[in-house]
Amino acid sequence: AGEELWDTVVLQVDCTSDLSRRFATTEALRQSYAPLLAEPACCVLLYQTWPAARPSSEDMAASAESLELYLAALHDGGVEEVRAAPVGRAFYALMEDQRADSRIYPALFKDDSGHPSALAGALIAAVILISLGLSHWQRPLERVLVTMLPLAWRTASPGYAGQPETGQRGWLEKNESAASQLLDLDAEDAPLSKYPPGMRTERRSLGTALGDVLAAAAVAGCTGAPLALPRAALGALPASSCGDMGAKAARAAVAGRPSGRWIQRDR
Repeated sequence: AGEELWDTVVLQVDCTSDLSRRFATTEALRQSYAPLLAEPACCVLLYQTWPAARPSSEDMAASAESLELYLAALHDGGVEEVRAAPVGRAFYALMEDQRADSRIYPALFKDDSGHPSALAGALIAAVILISLGLSHWQRPLERVLVTMLPLAWRTASPGYAGQPETGQRGWLEKNESAASQLLDLDAEDAPLSKYPPGMRTERRSLGTALGDVLAAAAVAGCTGAPLALPRAALGALPASSCGDMGAKAARAAVAGRPSGRWIQRDR
């Protein structure tokens, strides 16, 4: 009595194709985590990461297979409600769509080890919100995502996840347009950090439809539908090129109805 109870628990899982690692993760979820999460009952959300900076379709197929195994492991272990936040699939949807600004995808990576940047944090948050059915806000999701972002953030070296772009500059390089006190440096980006200075991507360099692109990528990741970009993000492309199926899936997901394919509730 008096103990704090959680209604949702988020577990980060890998997206490996290595059979031994898959087996170890599956057994850990079934034998160790499921008994702790089944009673008292709560929703378990599996946050799955991305396999690489430039994953292939085979990488993504292996990632989806791993996720299904992990969902089933928790379900078999007695957890009634298991959902997935397929963040890697959202990354992939953004990477593959040629209509989105090509500077956005490389800016998702903070360093050459593949860690997420501040921009990726906003995309991850959107995927989690949609996966939990919490994305129905009074304000459009794309506007909320943009307000979360700083003026600039640290990113990987040029060419790590795409072609080098002019929007990238040295992270600590002097820039009169964005005063250093407004960048909100965290400890690892400070001059005396053990990490290399890295690059910097400015929010303004990624276009005016950045929030729309992030929201569309999050929806595509959660529904498996094509990236449904709004007219503002497509420039001169006709609205019909978004695809009717993608638009319908987007409306359903942003209204708080994530795809049932990624939810297992019946024991």
